[in-house]
Amino acid sequence: MNITIHPSKSPYTREQVLCYLTKIKYSPLPVNVDNITETVPPSLENLNKIIRLHLIAFPFDILGLHFRNDHLVPVSSQGVYDVLVGQSHGWGSYCFGHNTLLKGMLQGLSYLVYSGCGRSNMHRPTLTLTPLTHMMLFVSISPPETPANPQIYLVDVGFGGAFGGSGLVQAVPFFDGSVVNGSAWPEKHRLIRAHHPKSSVSFPDATGKNPGGDWAVELCIEDDGTVENPRWVRLYHFWTNEFFEEDCELASFAICRMPGLNPFIDKVICIKCFEVNEEGSNGGRKEKKLGRFVLAGNKVEKRIGRQHETVATFETDGARMEALKRFCGVEINAEALEAFKDSPASLDRNKQQV
Repeated sequence: MNITIHPSKSPYTREQVLCYLTKIKYSPLPVNVDNITETVPPSLENLNKIIRLHLIAFPFDILGLHFRNDHLVPVSSQGVYDVLVGQSHGWGSYCFGHNTLLKGMLQGLSYLVYSGCGRSNMHRPTLTLTPLTHMMLFVSISPPETPANPQIYLVDVGFGGAFGGSGLVQAVPFFDGSVVNGSAWPEKHRLIRAHHPKSSVSFPDATGKNPGGDWAVELCIEDDGTVENPRWVRLYHFWTNEFFEEDCELASFAICRMPGLNPFIDKVICIKCFEVNEEGSNGGRKEKKLGRFVLAGNKVEKRIGRQHETVATFETDGARMEALKRFCGVEINAEALEAFKDSPASLDRNKQQV
């Protein structure tokens, strides 16, 4: 991709960057704020390490919509920092919050990064794209062997994957057909050029092959070597246009205030990643697998690759709060419960209305 990303100032102080690295349990930690970039230079290896630690440290959720008095999810740089890093109740965020936080932290670590916007596919496998209500990042890294030829990577720590496999768990080299491993074998992700089904324009490239102006991320959980034609499922489309913080805040506000834009308005979703320690078949992949606890509806599933196991069910709001604490490390206090009592996602309220 012919993209030049210019240096930009982080919204976070060096002290906040150090607090973030401490929160995600980065090791080795900088001794002090003056040697952060010496300890954590802007390399691809460190980027993938930070992505993984971020996914493990913070859940994907939309708890603010249900449990805050204003029923909004904080997504400004300082707002999301306060929730994820500054506070101790274990709450996370969704795409806007996670990627806003990571973007600012990468800027503070001297990475070249900007954010873009996209459209989630809400009715997989049928392609039904939302408005521009997803956010991802683009990061430029200069390889040590060819510093004059930086490589662009797609990064996204905010796609929870409640309805199937995981979202991206590492940086994806930005070119058509790029494939990376997912959270656990045989899960993979790939990047392709794509066409919005409603589009009335086309953007052919030099070879005449490019049908549209979109890019897309796809997921495959079948490519274990036994399937003749593994099925790739579209997760989302996106542009490479820059998406600014005010755009992010407006889009998030619209999601929280317009039920038609929000697939989580009547349900509590919380997804927490964890590192898998047990041995097992991984198709020759050497990296440690990531599993996920997925709390949705009235149950919690433990998911590792294609293995899905229900580990808890609940019928009351109180039991759900216990499950949030047990499996996702999330605490709900009395004030949050009071804000939640009239939520359409309340199990107790729904029982009373039957």
